[in-house]
Amino acid sequence: MVRHRITDEQWECLAGVFPPPKRTGRPRSNLRNIVDAIMWILCTGSQWRDFPQAEFGAWETAYCWFHRGRPHYSTVVYTLNGFLWNNASRNIHGFFIAPV
Repeated sequence: MVRHRITDEQWECLAGVFPPPKRTGRPRSNLRNIVDAIMWILCTGSQWRDFPQAEFGAWETAYCWFHRGRPHYSTVVYTLNGFLWNNASRNIHGFFIAPV
């Protein structure tokens, strides 16, 4: 597993937390990539403009999702922590995040 990336199993748990895409307008960005970008920022403590754009895309997109998603952080955190707690016996590596 690459550092600061969520696993496929973690993504399966998180995929249902996000709202469905809108029917009109611009196509939605890759949410998994956005979650990975936000995790990179939170784990490294770097500034938004300093994260690798080639790996995660435009920082503005990740920041916009980070800023708009504040009401949903507790759901994401508890979902990830519950996943890690349930799979601790299988020795799965992942993130443990303190609730906001």
